[in-house]
Amino acid sequence: MVRASNRLLVSAVLAVGAFTLTRLCFVAPPPAVHQPLRQSQVALQARGGGEYDVSDADIDAFYNSLLTGSGGDPPKGTVLSELIVKFFHGDFTPQGFKRYSGLWKGPPPGNIGKKDIAIGVEKLKEQMANPMFVTKGGVGYGVDETQKVVDDGKGWVWLAAEMSPGGLAVELFKAVPYGKRAVLVAKQNNVAELFDKVNWDTALGNIEKTFGGPQVWSGLVPTSFLPKGDAWSAVLAVGAFTLTRLCFVAPPPAVHQPYLGWAVGACGSRSGGWVKLDPVQLRQSHVALQARGGGEYDVSDADIDAFYNSLLTGSGGDPPKGTVLSELIVKFFHGDFTPQGFKRYSGLWKGPPPGNIGKKDIAIGVEKLKEQMANPMFVTKGGVGYGVDETQKVVDDGKGWVWLAAEMSPGGLAVELFKAVPYGKRAVLVAKQNNVAELFDKVNWDTALGNIEKTFGGPQIKQR
Repeated sequence: MVRASNRLLVSAVLAVGAFTLTRLCFVAPPPAVHQPLRQSQVALQARGGGEYDVSDADIDAFYNSLLTGSGGDPPKGTVLSELIVKFFHGDFTPQGFKRYSGLWKGPPPGNIGKKDIAIGVEKLKEQMANPMFVTKGGVGYGVDETQKVVDDGKGWVWLAAEMSPGGLAVELFKAVPYGKRAVLVAKQNNVAELFDKVNWDTALGNIEKTFGGPQVWSGLVPTSFLPKGDAWSAVLAVGAFTLTRLCFVAPPPAVHQPYLGWAVGACGSRSGGWVKLDPVQLRQSHVALQARGGGEYDVSDADIDAFYNSLLTGSGGDPPKGTVLSELIVKFFHGDFTPQGFKRYSGLWKGPPPGNIGKKDIAIGVEKLKEQMANPMFVTKGGVGYGVDETQKVVDDGKGWVWLAAEMSPGGLAVELFKAVPYGKRAVLVAKQNNVAELFDKVNWDTALGNIEKTFGGPQIKQR
């Protein structure tokens, strides 16, 4: 028995060592909305009469997973904080929600800042305690709309996200939001309990998961398959030894608890040696954008090359079903590009199940994206520098790159194409316009997905 245990221990150690070494590449998996965030902290197994039934115990577990933080407001610059501001900072009237139309407080003015987030969160609390507008839910996954209910009587109020025609959007529910991206849940008669202890990393990770519906698979190994007990000491020893050979070990966010995510610092090679980067830079971006030339957030050709090369670390193909990125690509590219504008596909998504975005829909969206990146019909102005006047921006900076960048729009998270550096936007992809295939043959979709949580050529997002 001892000999057999030793063999298993050695196997585990060698496996971890080999796995870690394969990850010593140019850039680490992104620190936000990425691989570990695609897995649920509460596994919703088949119960009762439906494969995706959600029991009271599931809801309690989901709720308790959110009570593992220190409360307060979500960090500035994240998708979640901007969604809360966009959909709750304003006035709720019987005629509908009137979004705040003034200038965001920043800094810099015009950008969503901590004061704006604080107002949005307070409005969210008010609405969760006494919602004026509630979306139907409950009953089960995939049921007909006529069977759904406004209130299932359980006393919970949910904030859930879904891809809308205008991009990613959030709504309130008083019944289980089956098949949606449940972000938060609170006891309607005690909303304060949630916000006093909320873990915003967990909430942010929930945006990448379906609740009470087909789960997103990230290819990571569940903790049930990982070594336990004394074996961990050896595994961690090998990991620590290997990581000391790197420039920095990026600390994983709290949401990583259920699954093992190997977070390796962003390293590059220069003159035959490792380049040591400051930990703050590593939290902010794969490509540290330092002050160059005339502006603090200038982006050099070397920065662009590094950003591009960080994307060429995957195996290509299409982005995984169920991610924010795949749904954005489908929503904004699956359709017809005409001189009159983009006509979004209005038919039934192929699924499975029919009506949900599936692999076939994603494949069509990606092909359309490739076509548009090679020969874009509609291009947004960019370039010059961060914070410059709109009149100074250009359609094409002549560098030969074409960018896909995301930004929070009035309707939610949306994406656009640029032929000049998208300063201050969330640059997701970049390709050589005369060789778009090179990107898509090797694209790392986890890196691209992580880019949604970072500003390119502008104030970086601080991840907790």
